[in-house]
Amino acid sequence: MFSIEIPLAPSGVPSPPDRHPRAADDASTQTAPRTGAILIIEDDPEVREHLKLFLNEEGYAITTSVDGLTALEAVARGTMRPDLVFADYNLPNGMNGVQVSQNLCQVLGRRIPSIILTGDISTETLRDIALHDCVHLNKPVKLGELTRAIEKLLSKLPDPHVVLPHHTAEALSVSGGTRIIVVDDDDLVREAIRAVLEDDGRVVETYLSCEAFLEAFDPGKSACLLIDAYLPGMSGLELLERLHNDGHRLRRS
Repeated sequence: MFSIEIPLAPSGVPSPPDRHPRAADDASTQTAPRTGAILIIEDDPEVREHLKLFLNEEGYAITTSVDGLTALEAVARGTMRPDLVFADYNLPNGMNGVQVSQNLCQVLGRRIPSIILTGDISTETLRDIALHDCVHLNKPVKLGELTRAIEKLLSKLPDPHVVLPHHTAEALSVSGGTRIIVVDDDDLVREAIRAVLEDDGRVVETYLSCEAFLEAFDPGKSACLLIDAYLPGMSGLELLERLHNDGHRLRRS
């Protein structure tokens, strides 16, 4: 449920206050001041405040949110520009930590390193975190492990001039690129394909069924269709046959 770490002097006996090891003059014991803006997304107020206090003392600028919606609204208003996201996986109000981190990247137009904290060790959760290239830390997190992960991620911050594609007609018209449309009823597969293609600079639209795709389909726009052959309702093969009979010439796979 929790852990307590108590540093001891080499002899095992606490040193006098004026001779504490941290006060040593040896340059090898000195560390550079830490910098960076971290967004903590955690619905447990006690955990949230403890993390904020600890990371503030470490030198980081900290902003907190109770859920993904609050965080996205604050970023959209420009009230925060995080360099790193630290989020609980299980969050209230419809978005988990991985989904929030992906949405924040889209809102900011750049990649943000993310640390996902969870006690859930189910295969589905671990796969979701891994597929989206997030760092996974188990609950209860050890503070030393947390600071090491943060330092490592912030030391490799992405180029702020690298802009992620947006799922808008404006982005298409500027880039001149072709959309890739993914139709798959498996959420993990669909979002994993999206993540891989977007990392390659592609503009991606996703749908969980053929019916949802047809409702939004615009035959005037070029696109490449990537579809599961066997879907509930209208199958992928039936959709391809319908598009062919209607004279649409999407590239298909």
